[in-house]
Amino acid sequence: MKTIVTTFTSVFIFMTFATATLAAPGPSWQLSAQQWKVDGSFNYDLHYEDSSQLLSKVSLPQKQQMTLFGLQYNFGNGKNFIRGQYGQTGLGNKGRGYDKDWTIPGLDILTDYGDMTAYGRQKVLSVDIGRTLVENERFSSAVFAGWGRQDTSNKLNDVVYHLSDGIPVGNLTQPDDGSYLNGKLSGPRIGIDNTIRFNSKLAMSAGVSVAYLSAKAYGHWANHTPAWDWIDTGNTLGVEMNAGLTYAINPNFTAELGYSDQYAKATGCNETLNGSSIPEKVDLEFAQHGFRLGMNYRF
Repeated sequence: MKTIVTTFTSVFIFMTFATATLAAPGPSWQLSAQQWKVDGSFNYDLHYEDSSQLLSKVSLPQKQQMTLFGLQYNFGNGKNFIRGQYGQTGLGNKGRGYDKDWTIPGLDILTDYGDMTAYGRQKVLSVDIGRTLVENERFSSAVFAGWGRQDTSNKLNDVVYHLSDGIPVGNLTQPDDGSYLNGKLSGPRIGIDNTIRFNSKLAMSAGVSVAYLSAKAYGHWANHTPAWDWIDTGNTLGVEMNAGLTYAINPNFTAELGYSDQYAKATGCNETLNGSSIPEKVDLEFAQHGFRLGMNYRF
């Protein structure tokens, strides 16, 4: 993560200090379609009361292919724009995750361990309004403000427990009983996008945004009697960074190869378990990153 942040920061600073003056195109629309090879994880960490010690941790991979569609309208003054983007994956296999418990207070002894496959979908939605501050043949820079949301659904199947109450149990399989752990992040955001054009065909872009997010997780553990149902809520800051290269096939049609990285961690979230508030606190961590390939058409 540190290497990615350093790379994005270097590109961003370089592009921000480029110089430019104004160009003024007429009103236009831009339609985009992308494929994003998403990797990442959704993590739930339950702490003992007033302690950094973990009581439980669930980590679910988020490896899927996401299809993204975007639409942007550029107003006639050549500066202002409004845009939206929606993306989702299929209801597929996200990879093998795990559930760990440390049920002896004060001791870092793993007492329960199992792994499982996460099945489900990821969705993203965003709406922004923005203004281009600088525009010429070589460089453009725009600021924007808007709102974004990310959802993840994770049905937990093919569960195998290897350790229970401190006792090795081999490979103890569990039935697919409808257990799940879902998450949602949503809130307002602000950001900046920069583009450098090397020539009439090739350009490089880099952008960053910061969001104030409401974080929620919804869990259902059916292998208990009665079943455990919980809701976790909290707030946090999230960061999204993008960088990429675009190649103009013609004046209105471009191909794009880029990389996106999104990260948010809400600490000290409140949990309600089976309708009652518990004193323990929860951390919710959500990460997405990967390469994307797309096309943009301007008309």
